[in-house]
Amino acid sequence: MCGCDSKAPPPAPSAVNATPAVDRELAQLLYVKHCSACHGSDGHGDGSAAEYLFPRPRAFKDSAMRFATTPTAVVQTIQNGVPRSAMPGFSGVLTNTEIAGVARLVGEMTKGGTGSPQAVTPMRFSKPPYFTEGIVGHGSSLYRSMGCVGCHGASGHGEGIEGLLDSVGKPVRPADLASGLYKSGQRPEDLYRTIIAGVPGTPMPSYGSMLSDDQVWALVAFIQRLAPPRLTGQASGGEFHVQAIDDELLTDPARFGWLSVEGAQVAMRPLWSRVEDTLTVSVSFVRAGDSIGIHMRWDDPTCDVNQDSGRFPDGVAIMFARSDVVPPLPMGVQVEQQPESPPVNVWHWKASRQFDASTGRRHDADEPRVLPDGNYHLFGPPPESAAVTPIAPALEFDQDLRLADPLYRTAAAVGNIHADPALVSRATLEANAVGFGTLKYQPAELQDLQSTAIWAHGHWFVTIYHSISTPKNGDVEFLPGKRIPFTLAVWNGSKGDRDGTKLISGWHWLVIDGAEAAIVPAPVTPVK
Repeated sequence: MCGCDSKAPPPAPSAVNATPAVDRELAQLLYVKHCSACHGSDGHGDGSAAEYLFPRPRAFKDSAMRFATTPTAVVQTIQNGVPRSAMPGFSGVLTNTEIAGVARLVGEMTKGGTGSPQAVTPMRFSKPPYFTEGIVGHGSSLYRSMGCVGCHGASGHGEGIEGLLDSVGKPVRPADLASGLYKSGQRPEDLYRTIIAGVPGTPMPSYGSMLSDDQVWALVAFIQRLAPPRLTGQASGGEFHVQAIDDELLTDPARFGWLSVEGAQVAMRPLWSRVEDTLTVSVSFVRAGDSIGIHMRWDDPTCDVNQDSGRFPDGVAIMFARSDVVPPLPMGVQVEQQPESPPVNVWHWKASRQFDASTGRRHDADEPRVLPDGNYHLFGPPPESAAVTPIAPALEFDQDLRLADPLYRTAAAVGNIHADPALVSRATLEANAVGFGTLKYQPAELQDLQSTAIWAHGHWFVTIYHSISTPKNGDVEFLPGKRIPFTLAVWNGSKGDRDGTKLISGWHWLVIDGAEAAIVPAPVTPVK
């Protein structure tokens, strides 16, 4: 059972201001470890991960702070992250004292650079009214008359003007107001503040001198109406405990017993800004006998199982740190001034491999994977015949040639693990990494992950599991009493996701209870 609260509010400003900061030397080390890969070692937004992100990471020394314009706001941004951006939260990963120290360091960088904040007239505030239909209608009229529709679009998804640039010439896109996730904060007061103050360093102007309080609140009411109710997840620091389940659940994803397995929502961040369907992943850790696994559920309107030129499959990955110390988020990249840590352990599932595993044979580019019509697709474990027919020949007369001649199986001949016939039953592969460009899949003899999946009516349900009694070299060890940091990634094939184009989460914790007797089995309802 998960002990995290996916709707936990950010700490009150008074509590934030009261938090002391660590000394500058430690703050610098924390910044280098957790922030420099994106924001750069000197705060210029030029870290090694910056080229993979859009919008680009904030350059503290070169451009104005956009939403975190006060010390309290900087702390809250580091704690909670920034929705609809690659900025994760660090609450639960860093202590309040450490976050306060990093926030102070970021403030020093901003003051010392060209992005120093300008003097701001004290902001006016008023109490939000009760939002009636009349107020919403007034806001709809203002949305058009004040020109908001020109940038943010009629639907609010930011489909208006293209080619906008920020103050340092980098491309930005208008906010997706219809997402229901606002970078300045989720409260009506946060939207109010953004409208009257604008967003420094962007084309978003201040409307404080143009609109009355009543008009601003009417706009807020309309903007909130644009967005349907959304489930929000925890940005970072959630603690997950293992739930015991019936053995048959692991191999049968369609059993009703899965409905009794409790999950908690983990917030996902796109590395490339866009209109997003997947906002959270529901996560549950489970154990059945000698096997431990993770059960994940997320929204995806399309079931993408093919991989070819310009076509990409859906996917999900979980990355475990192999030490108690949380490594840098970008693939556990090794950074200067930090001691080396063990390579992270990655479990990488692809829908294309799950399709092949469930059918018991490989499908090449000349044999597309074909799903039956409908909104429900069950991908079970591989059939017993999988080891007998690992490769599907396209034509009967050249079967022996295709199976034996490396000229026709070039990927397998050069050792590409994705083409290894021995792994046709493995939809999830294990890998290790110490940063960008270092991902290395474990040899075939060390691959032992199993998985099942269902895609139903716009939702994926994926379970990945393996034995915990026989860990292999490079594997994360699930030992009693351990707290194992983990993070998630999701790929949406229909949006062109592959490699570094994906959604990510912040760091969370898998807590392995010391006494297994305390684990209460989830009730199982038999299938009738």
